[in-house]
Amino acid sequence: MDLRVCRPVPDKYKISSPFGMRIHPISKIKSFHGGIDFACPTGTEVLSVKEGKIIRAGWQDANEHEKGFGIRVIQSIHCNNNEEYYIYYGHLSDISCYEGQFIGEKGIIGSSGSSGSSTGPHLHLEARLVDTSQRVEPTFLECEKIGKNDRARRKKV
Repeated sequence: MDLRVCRPVPDKYKISSPFGMRIHPISKIKSFHGGIDFACPTGTEVLSVKEGKIIRAGWQDANEHEKGFGIRVIQSIHCNNNEEYYIYYGHLSDISCYEGQFIGEKGIIGSSGSSGSSTGPHLHLEARLVDTSQRVEPTFLECEKIGKNDRARRKKV
């Protein structure tokens, strides 16, 4: 599985927790981290990693805001290999899109935050194969915004 997508935040915001095994920052137990955390201040613009349809937008758990991804967006995307993925954008402070909306590559998803189960402001990005729910580590391409139509030029990093 080769998932190549744009970065959801500018390069100046570094990865604070990569995909793979780690000591969980809240439970302090070694566990698998199925996403990538980008350390960025609350309010940092979060952009779509690829064009696709928004299938969920809102609180992960409307009754318990301290759980999971907090305010999150889930986007359905298709890649060159014709596989469908769900992209999760978690711990947002606000959302700029709505369920059913088609968002272009580098379109505005929302703003980073610290909602849900979080130790501080960041963006949690996660990719899952739709057919199996298997979490996949994406490869980030260097993409630049080129206009109002939210298309991007892509080049391999």
